[in-house]
Amino acid sequence: MSLEISSLQEKHLEEAANLVCARYKALRERVPILPPKYEEAGVIQSMLHGLAKEFPGVVAIRGGRLVGFLSGLVIPGFLARRSAYSPEWANGADLGESR
Repeated sequence: MSLEISSLQEKHLEEAANLVCARYKALRERVPILPPKYEEAGVIQSMLHGLAKEFPGVVAIRGGRLVGFLSGLVIPGFLARRSAYSPEWANGADLGESR
């Protein structure tokens, strides 16, 4: 099945948040001291919503299902160069599709 790449849109945010939460839950199983609040899709979705309003992102869709996404901040002058930064909650991939 082919992979479709397109722009991150509001309609993708719920699925994107679920991808982040699934990976975070798996990480918390190994590092239980991490705060549990980032396992809540609503928390992540709200953060993604704020980011997506300001900066572009991309999604990967396979079989009509979002399997990955990447977004981030554009930093005009980091060390005198235009740069980008993707916070750990602004990207994710299906656990089975992450390669």
